[in-house]
Amino acid sequence: MNHKVKSGLLMLILLSCAAFLASGCVEKVYPKKKVVITRPEKPPAVEKPLAVPEEQDLLRQAELAHSQARWDEALEKYQAFLKAYPDSTQADSAWAAVGQIQEKRSQIDQAVSAYEKLTDQWPQSRFVDEARRRLARLYLDQGQPRRSAKMSAELLKTADRPEEKARLRLLLGRAHQALQNRDLALDLYLKAYGETTDPIDKDEAQRRIPAVIGEMNLEELARAHSRFGTNYPGGMAAYFLAYRSYKEGRTEEAGAALDFFLKNFPGHALQAEALALKTAMAEQKPAPPLALGAELPLPTEPVIPPEGVEIRPGEEITPRMGPPLPVRDVACLLPLSGNPAAQYGQSVLTGLKLAFKTYQPRTPGFSSNLAIYDTKGDPEAAAQLLEKLAGEDRIMAVVGPLVSKAAMKAAPKAEELGVPMITISQLSAVTGTGLYVLRLFLTPQTQVQAVARYAVQVLGLSRLAILHPSDAYGQRMRDYFREEAQKIGGEIVSIEAYDPAAKNFDQAVQRLAGVGKAQRRVVAGRKVSVGFDAVFLPDTYEAVAMIAPQFPYHDITAVRLLGTSLWHTPKLLYAAARYIQRCIFPAAFFPGDDRPEVQRFVQAYRTEVGDEAATPDQFEAYGYEAGALLLTLLDNPQVSSRQELVQALHNLGPFSGVTGRFSFSADGEYQSEPVILSVEGDEFVKAQ
Repeated sequence: MNHKVKSGLLMLILLSCAAFLASGCVEKVYPKKKVVITRPEKPPAVEKPLAVPEEQDLLRQAELAHSQARWDEALEKYQAFLKAYPDSTQADSAWAAVGQIQEKRSQIDQAVSAYEKLTDQWPQSRFVDEARRRLARLYLDQGQPRRSAKMSAELLKTADRPEEKARLRLLLGRAHQALQNRDLALDLYLKAYGETTDPIDKDEAQRRIPAVIGEMNLEELARAHSRFGTNYPGGMAAYFLAYRSYKEGRTEEAGAALDFFLKNFPGHALQAEALALKTAMAEQKPAPPLALGAELPLPTEPVIPPEGVEIRPGEEITPRMGPPLPVRDVACLLPLSGNPAAQYGQSVLTGLKLAFKTYQPRTPGFSSNLAIYDTKGDPEAAAQLLEKLAGEDRIMAVVGPLVSKAAMKAAPKAEELGVPMITISQLSAVTGTGLYVLRLFLTPQTQVQAVARYAVQVLGLSRLAILHPSDAYGQRMRDYFREEAQKIGGEIVSIEAYDPAAKNFDQAVQRLAGVGKAQRRVVAGRKVSVGFDAVFLPDTYEAVAMIAPQFPYHDITAVRLLGTSLWHTPKLLYAAARYIQRCIFPAAFFPGDDRPEVQRFVQAYRTEVGDEAATPDQFEAYGYEAGALLLTLLDNPQVSSRQELVQALHNLGPFSGVTGRFSFSADGEYQSEPVILSVEGDEFVKAQ
């Protein structure tokens, strides 16, 4: 073996030994080290991202079907969404919608199950309070008054508004009435009546008070008779005590209660029934039928207090005796012809007439007429007519004018002559000069505040941009929005103005978003990232119809458009519905609102015009609102002069009308929370 081969073999042997030793197989020389395995810490919980597009698509399909009252389809899609994405950040909204749909389908058990799922799994959801209120009512429908009472009582502890408290007391009263705790139910109904200014809730309370007294047994009636005496509702307690005592053969007690009633409650709504009972007792005949021929009667003309008088256990209200109330008329000064604003004047007049036609008087003898005057939009004519009406004692108030110049001319006359005037003008400067002029119109500032709060606080859109016309209106709306958004934690990242007369807006959108000219390449799903989540665009529907398509044209597809009440017109849907999906804007009135006041008004309007598909607009709603408000306040013996009427207007608690719950500020401005609308498909819907 030559030298080179020997050297190679030697080297190979040495390398093999080194590898063997390094492998740790010779334990005595290289003992095994203890190996400690450290598991990585569990990564911190990451906040759930917003719903991915697939979720959004499915949810949007469900919401669209829901908004179009396609209940079966909406329910199917909501349930598919919840099955596929049970932990979605929007699952609470879906469960709330499922509960509402099941309610509409009269599937009470399923509705309860949906609401319970929502309240149990998402206790911090913004839908929880409403779900619990619905549960309290549905438990009653299920025959579970004890659960209803418990939930109503819990909600009552945290309620802060009088109207909310009153509704919960009515619900709690129903539960206790079902549990036969009739004394407590009566107290709850009485307190609800005195607490609320809502005519619908008052009407329910006034019906339930005699109903629960009519259910009372002799022992309960004796307690009520002793407790209330000559105070409200002592008359009903005395009559029913007499009736039930006589039915059970306790003639002496019946006679005493009946004599007490006839002596202390002359003119009571149950007087005829009491006299019939007295005759039957004198002739020892069976008791006559009650008012409705049943054991649980309601007087056909229930005795109720005048509007504005607080009911306490301590006041029995009887019908007004003596001469009838004087006629208290209302006049309207509206442009009904000869002016471009005449179409709006006619709409206001339609609403006013409907209010006078449908109003149900509460005080016996009350009546009011509507005197109609056409100003033709002429400021001088409006001022002259107002001066003429000031000399007519029967005219208690004026609705109008509508045109801003006419309103400005008439307002000083109204203050000077002491005539309450509710103007339906867009001009805010018309008020604030005294007490007698008030304005019933949603102010631009209120609109902007509402849409900014909804965008930032409800939708979480904190990065905002403003694209506005460079005129005085656009600048004012820009300032309102910027101030409100920054106040509530939003950030204005971009502002851009444009010429109000412009017809091309591509450069304005490019400057706002910081993007270049659009590249018209067909790329599926192409999106341009911008530094804002939403754009506030305060302009008319014509401008919006031209501007909105510019955003998707520049591949800006992930921003919300925010607007004003000027957007609330079918013309915008016709012109640009596909470009304004899921937009957000405020409105004073929405005929699709499911509140009872709104639906009664819409149905009355359709009956009046003879068209079941017709819907009133905001000016018809304002006219109806003004008429209903004035009639409600005038239908009160304590309001017998113009001065008392204007004081009642300024002392108005939240009045529940078709435009929502509203009142007037010290300077006569309409104060209300507008409804927030959106666009789904080709329809306006309430924003969720």
